[in-house]
Amino acid sequence: HFCAQKIFPDDNRIFISYTTTLSPDTVDVYLSDYTHKNNIAEAASTIRNNLDTLVGSSKRTMRRIDPTDEELLVLLALSFWNTETHLAHGLNRSDTPSGDDRLSLIASSNRTAIMQEIHAYYSSKGVTDYATRIGDLFCLLVTTEKVSSLIVEDIELLRLMDVNHQPRF
Repeated sequence: HFCAQKIFPDDNRIFISYTTTLSPDTVDVYLSDYTHKNNIAEAASTIRNNLDTLVGSSKRTMRRIDPTDEELLVLLALSFWNTETHLAHGLNRSDTPSGDDRLSLIASSNRTAIMQEIHAYYSSKGVTDYATRIGDLFCLLVTTEKVSSLIVEDIELLRLMDVNHQPRF
């Protein structure tokens, strides 16, 4: 969503792959080559609704906060080193590939280093009261991760509607 907001700030277009975008206007084109035409109208309606509500809300939050490129890098790095994501998907720690505390220790160390860097960044810019800004960035991160999770759910819904037959990863 970060890239889509930067490149397409004024519409509800998102990247669904590295090179493919999807917007409410292009849903019918996106679904036109599916061989199973079952529930296409319902699927198109669901996708449009979710693009308008989920993506629109996320982009409004992004516009309001308007993160700098450096702040975006911090958010991406924190997202990458988030070991709590598996809990949001109902998995236990024993279900993760590591199964031990080494991954958590590495991630915690890297998150600490990232936070130290953002503090240094703000200090170098002469910003002294940046707690609110960091809070806004964390809210944006949570919002974006929630929207990403809901998009994955939407893809599974399309599979259940017998519309989407993409492989699961």
